[in-house]
Amino acid sequence: MIPLFVSDYSLGRSILKLKPTHEGGPSDILSMAKEAELKEVYLVEDTMIGFLEAHKAFSEAGIALRFGVRFNICNDVAENRESSAYKIILFALNDKGCKELYNIFSEAFSYPEREGYLDLSLLEKCPKDNLLLVHPFYDSFLANNVQFFKNCVFNSPFPTERELFSVENNGMPFDTLLKDAIDARKDILPSNKIETKTILYRLREDVEAYQVYRMACNRSFGKSRGLSAPNLQHFGSNEFCFQSYMEKEHGKFVKI
Repeated sequence: MIPLFVSDYSLGRSILKLKPTHEGGPSDILSMAKEAELKEVYLVEDTMIGFLEAHKAFSEAGIALRFGVRFNICNDVAENRESSAYKIILFALNDKGCKELYNIFSEAFSYPEREGYLDLSLLEKCPKDNLLLVHPFYDSFLANNVQFFKNCVFNSPFPTERELFSVENNGMPFDTLLKDAIDARKDILPSNKIETKTILYRLREDVEAYQVYRMACNRSFGKSRGLSAPNLQHFGSNEFCFQSYMEKEHGKFVKI
């Protein structure tokens, strides 16, 4: 199982810091990586703002950083995006990949007509030799087509060996449905499926703090939110945590 960490640089997605801030401070990814004795860390962000800090922190700790960006993507930015919107993760495989990832990020966010979206035409023309494509379990084109009846089309420009499908089990009611959708695809080889665990907070009991954070980051005019009615779509599991990963992968977890 590969843990996919997310830091609070991805606004509204995680309450984890990249590294320790002060004694008794918020939970951080670097400390958890050391606790799990990880040789490499997969970090999935919605922005590249924290890349330099992450690179420095993990390099000094002797832990390899596998940095990825989660992008919004659609069939064609010139058409109705919402009807075909989904997400992909692009990981940099080396230093060249980091530069290519930055160029793709800049392309998506520098042009007003894109508004942060990639589309297949952009992905096809970008250099891809130093990148790895991962389809996130809950936000992929398959997940959106199955759950929301969208018309997401993904004709992959990546070679088969560098395109992977993430599979998770976090006790969500539709986990089995999404896994079956992946298994039903004859073009997805067993070698292209990887078991992952998205980690957004440290302990199961931290889910309430995470819920409050999500509510604060998702405030909208005219909508009242509270712990009894948070109005957070698909917020139905406390398993997106480091505690769950350690118990499943190592059979134990020491609560600090």
